[in-house]
Order: sequence, then C-alpha cells, then structure tokens
Amino acid sequence: MGLDKLLKRWQEKNKADLLPEGDERRQFIRLEYAHGTRPVLKVKDRKLEVLGISEKGMKILNTRRQEFGEIVSGTVIFSSGHTLSVTGRIIWEHKEELGLFISAIPRSIILAEVNSLLKMMP
Repeated sequence: MGLDKLLKRWQEKNKADLLPEGDERRQFIRLEYAHGTRPVLKVKDRKLEVLGISEKGMKILNTRRQEFGEIVSGTVIFSSGHTLSVTGRIIWEHKEELGLFISAIPRSIILAEVNSLLKMMP
C-alpha cells in the first residue's frame, strides 16, 4: 500500500491533519504524531519528542528550550522499532518547537512507521 493511502488511513483513525490541503506549500506529505505515539530524537544526553516527520524534515518539541547550534545530529527511535541517524539544520523555531531540514528520511521508514501506528490503533 502506498504512503498516501496509509497516511489517509492514519488520518481517519487518528483524526489528525497529516495531508496537505488547500494552499499547503509543503512538497512532502508529513506524518503528525498523536501524544503517546511520538518517536524520540536522542541528541547526546538529551531526548526530544518528534511531533512530525516527512522525507525532508522533522518537527521537534523542545519544551526545555534547550540551545542547539544551527546543525543538530542525533538518532531517531521510531515506534516501529527502526532507528535512524540524522543530521539536520534548524530552519525555524516557534515557541517550544523546532523545524529541522534533513537531507533524507527514507520513505520505507515512514511507511513502516505508519503501519506500526495503524496496528496500535484499536
């Protein structure tokens, strides 16, 4: 099953806004996580929740407003069991959220993640 179809199923079951609508400017479909299903980004001794991912980026929750340089490197631990080393550039900050541009998050990992999340749903 394609990523678009899986994300639509996740959106319907989770009532989340995952797919671009209307004037959406994003080039890549993103997976937004509900509380309790979020992956973790480990950066050295710090752990940050991942609010959403796409093939080219991540939205991170930074509740402690920890300082980072322009470049962030770490490991994402997904609910599907996959781990992925990432290096990204901070492209925006808003309150407790950071937007990272990542060169590539493999579509296969996003597909596995959506499948894993769907299996967790009642």
